[in-house]
Amino acid sequence: MSERYESSNLLMALPSSFLEPLLSFTLMEEPEIRLLVLSILTSLIDRRQNAARLHPASVTFDVSVLELKDDSCSRQDVLFMRKHAQRLYRHVYLTCKEESSGRSHYEALFTLLAVLSVELANEEVLVDLMRLVLALQKPPTDQITFETLKNAIDDRGGEEEEERRKRRRVVERFQTAPFEEIAAHCGAKTSSLQSRLDQVFELIIRPPPSPSGHSPPRSTPLYEMKFPDLCVY
Repeated sequence: MSERYESSNLLMALPSSFLEPLLSFTLMEEPEIRLLVLSILTSLIDRRQNAARLHPASVTFDVSVLELKDDSCSRQDVLFMRKHAQRLYRHVYLTCKEESSGRSHYEALFTLLAVLSVELANEEVLVDLMRLVLALQKPPTDQITFETLKNAIDDRGGEEEEERRKRRRVVERFQTAPFEEIAAHCGAKTSSLQSRLDQVFELIIRPPPSPSGHSPPRSTPLYEMKFPDLCVY
């Protein structure tokens, strides 16, 4: 049915309410359903019947031999790609990474990308398609394997064990050490903390330096004034 359907406006042919469920089917576990959905999606976008010429089995290096039918990208096509392009590229990328995908799936993905480059060809789309193709060819470098996951868990377990040992030593020291030693240790830490707090308060309370380089005259606080100075005549 999708091969007989013709539409000049992709915004009307593939609204969000129809495109999103269609793309979600490209990630299903059944390889046959994924292949069928890719074929349907290609047929809906292929308005000038170029898919057969762009199939990997028939593609040649001389594009002029293919006799492709192309036209300038309309305003509706530009709006369609701006609205749905990133979601479409993402599903193409994830479908290509499916382990159960076979040769027919990769050929269908190739045809879909080729149809996109012809039907919706503009500078922005071509740049995004090249980025997508390069991303698909990039080898996986940061795969999480069982060994890396096991090593990460072991490292984390070692850190937790070291932290438990530190806490255990602190508890044992407070349980077995003489009171004078504990008091002296806590007193030293308290004195150090108090000196740091005094330094901070001194910096906060200290008035800013005068621009002329001379400190302004310090006024006598009210609580330091003698009785006669408080009288008002």
